Parts: sequence; structure tokens; C-alpha cells
Amino acid sequence: MEEEVIKLHKCLQDKDEQLHSFTSSTEQYHHELDDLRTHLSFTQATGEAGTQLNLQLACSGRSVSKRVLLTMGIRHEPHPCHRLGKGTVIFMVT
Repeated sequence: MEEEVIKLHKCLQDKDEQLHSFTSSTEQYHHELDDLRTHLSFTQATGEAGTQLNLQLACSGRSVSKRVLLTMGIRHEPHPCHRLGKGTVIFMVT
């Protein structure tokens, strides 16, 4: 009977060591998972900020281009009525 108790005690110690090892590994994996989640969140925020910046730059560039084109058009393009030769009559149908 005493031998049986010793065997069971040894088995219990082995299981306890396995459980302790498993618990340590689980804690390590949880820590690594938290780090990955933080990194992913940071990466997503950086990507979204980059996208917003690109959109703002594109809108700003378009606005500047539009103003430049309008300014050039006003300076270089005569009014449509002035393009017509003298003596030309324009009829408007409504």
C-alpha cells in the first residue's frame, strides 16, 4: 500500500509540473498575443492616418490645380462671345 501511495504521489508531482509548465506557456502566449494586438492596432492607426493624409494632399492638390487652371483660363481664354468674328449673329433658341 505504501508503494502505491508513493507511485500516486510521484504521478501527482509529474502532473503538477506539467500543469505548471502549461500555465507558464499559456501566460507567455497571452503576453505575445497582447503585444501583437497592440502592434496591429498601431499599424492600422498608422495606415488610416496615411490614407487620410493622402486624401487631404490629393484634395489640396486638386484645389490648387483648379485655381491655377481657372486663373490661366481667365487670363488666356477670351469670353466665348469674343471668339466669334465681328458681324456674326448668335441666335438663342429657348
